[in-house]
Amino acid sequence: MSIVVTGATGHLGRHVVEQLLEKVPAEGITAVVRDKARAAHLAERGVKLAVADYNAPETFDGLFAAGDKVLLISGNEFDKGRPAQHQVVIDAAKAAGVALLAYTSAAAA
Repeated sequence: MSIVVTGATGHLGRHVVEQLLEKVPAEGITAVVRDKARAAHLAERGVKLAVADYNAPETFDGLFAAGDKVLLISGNEFDKGRPAQHQVVIDAAKAAGVALLAYTSAAAA
């Protein structure tokens, strides 16, 4: 079981991961990022990294495991169909049988 945070190097995601590191062992956290290099500092602290992109559904295949708790941080690419992007994560979480899926939504939604 892992706590999985999508968008882990973004504005909100990086703060979420930092707060989790104060409460949960690093090996219990998976940071989902598009660019592994931007998350190297997290890997150095023991956080697991997973590379995936909301615009590439196949990158979420097998990313989640049964029992995972997933925080889906709303994407900021308004022009790329955010509802469809988020559906990719929702479908992958459902297929894996995650224990919890939380969603941050977006400002002025």
